[in-house]
Amino acid sequence: MHAENEEALIAKASDGDLDAFRQLFEHYHAPIYHFVTRMGGNAQDAEDITQVVFVRVHRKLASLREARAFSSWLFTTARNESINHLRRKIKRHLS
Repeated sequence: MHAENEEALIAKASDGDLDAFRQLFEHYHAPIYHFVTRMGGNAQDAEDITQVVFVRVHRKLASLREARAFSSWLFTTARNESINHLRRKIKRHLS
């Protein structure tokens, strides 16, 4: 995906265009899933976390200031959600 095309999709998605968001999801789903898996999740946890990441990003997309920062923001969200998931898992295990 070219940067110009991605920026246009982000702009459309932030205006509520679900097809544009679907295209972003399809482009980034596998990389985010693999990233989350490397963060320590099993396949099912990684899929769940990936879904949560995209839901959060969709809800907050309008607040993104620069379209160029999208992938960094997306991976930061994935990292944070992975850490939160691991913390909750440890807390449940210790309880």
